[in-house]
Amino acid sequence: MSLGDDGGKVLVVDDSPATADRIKSILSPRHTVDLEPEPQEGLFRAAEGDYDLAIISLNLRQIDGLRLCSHLRSLDRTRLLPILVVVDPEDNVRLLRGLDLGSTTISCDRSTATKCWHECARRFAANDSPIACATTCR
Repeated sequence: MSLGDDGGKVLVVDDSPATADRIKSILSPRHTVDLEPEPQEGLFRAAEGDYDLAIISLNLRQIDGLRLCSHLRSLDRTRLLPILVVVDPEDNVRLLRGLDLGSTTISCDRSTATKCWHECARRFAANDSPIACATTCR
């Protein structure tokens, strides 16, 4: 399955219930969205599930989100899984580190978050796969 307007399976790894719920509410009308607050469980679920996209927060309390992305890239099963990284726009250092990993960035704020997420989904469907998205959903 691909992540286009007709659906897809998305894993959200974020330990902020408000952010995870917001992402799910934006994407769930068109996509199946699984939420995972625990990074280690997110790694296992991504490796065992048949996901079209993983959305990972860089603001995780237990592990750096970039480290989780690195773990996903190191596994054969998840090496090609598109990853969308959620980072606050003000966090330039971590955003640049995401860009160093070969990402594209889309910046948006709370007022344009829904449009931003749908644009990200459109890009994934078109195989123009960014792995970082700077957004403020909090």
